[in-house]
Amino acid sequence: MLIPMGGITGIAMILNFVLGLPLGALNLLLNIPLLMLGYRGLGREFFFKTVFGTVVVSLLMDAVGPAMAGLGLSYETHDMLLSAMAGGAVMGLGNGIVIRQGATSGGSDILAKYVAKRFDMRVGTFGLYFNAVVLTLSAFIYGGLEGTRYAMITIFVYNMAIDRMVYGADIQKQALIITDQPTDVADAIMARLGRGVTAWDGKGMYTGDRRAVLLCAVHRNEAGVLKAILQETDVRAVLLLSEVNEIFGAGFKKYSG
Repeated sequence: MLIPMGGITGIAMILNFVLGLPLGALNLLLNIPLLMLGYRGLGREFFFKTVFGTVVVSLLMDAVGPAMAGLGLSYETHDMLLSAMAGGAVMGLGNGIVIRQGATSGGSDILAKYVAKRFDMRVGTFGLYFNAVVLTLSAFIYGGLEGTRYAMITIFVYNMAIDRMVYGADIQKQALIITDQPTDVADAIMARLGRGVTAWDGKGMYTGDRRAVLLCAVHRNEAGVLKAILQETDVRAVLLLSEVNEIFGAGFKKYSG
């Protein structure tokens, strides 16, 4: 069974299945107009880095399989779930490395960045629509939905791997606290968690009352302690707790890393 892919690679796989032409060559040809779009809309540095990534990926598509077979390193499995997850993880980690260097490996990533910049659409939203069209077309071409189900697993793992590679695994918490007891709350946070707190004045637009707004960042495992602090110091405080992908500064990541 063939597991289809989304994006430009998915279109190249369809053409490879129908026409029998080399997958890497098709991928490179399909990327040429997108690379020109990237040059005009996204800048020279992005363009040249992406050209390099696209060419390398396209060459490896046609070279890795035969090379591994020649070295006796090829491995065949009929476990489609394992194949879907492993393929998504390897592709995501590889593309994540490329993205961290300020480029992409080509394909729909270029189009997604261009659309996001030009039409104020989220990259993920565009990617979802584009992949849905490609996978639907794949189901018709390959004659079944079973491969498409595994493709969804591959794409999910792929995106998760990219996020971990680009943003790291240390997703932390940002706390926004609206309180009548800013001094007590801030003192407790600094004493028990050792975290800095920033305060500014706020005004409730319904009541007209002045209230303090506190901002601080904590590790995920410190969120429970933060809630306990508010229960003890100001049970009426409003806490907005959200995830942030990366935090740089004292107590968190270094800017060089």
